[in-house]
Amino acid sequence: MVVVIFEFETSPTRQDRYFELATVLRDEVETIEGFVSVERFENIHEPGCFVSISTWENMGAARAWKEHVEHASAQQEAKSTGIFKHYRIRVAEVVRDYGSD
Repeated sequence: MVVVIFEFETSPTRQDRYFELATVLRDEVETIEGFVSVERFENIHEPGCFVSISTWENMGAARAWKEHVEHASAQQEAKSTGIFKHYRIRVAEVVRDYGSD
C-alpha cells in the first residue's frame, strides 16, 4: 500500500479554481486501477492550508495517476497560474496498517 500526502496552501484569489479542478479530477482518479481512497482536510488554525491524502494499492497505481493526462494538465495549470502559494508532496509505502476492526 502507498500513500501520497499533498500539503498545500492555495492563493486566495485562485482557491475556487483549485476546487473546480479537484471536483473534475475526483471522477478521474476513481478510474485508475489500484486507487483506494482520497481525503482532504483544511487546517482549522490556518484557513487556506490543506492536506490531501490518497491511498493506492501499489506504487504503479500512484504513478499512473501522476502521469494521467488530465491530472498532469491540472498540475501544469496550477503551476502556471499560481493556484498554490506553496506545496509539498510526500510518497510513502505503508509499513503497517491496522485498526479496531
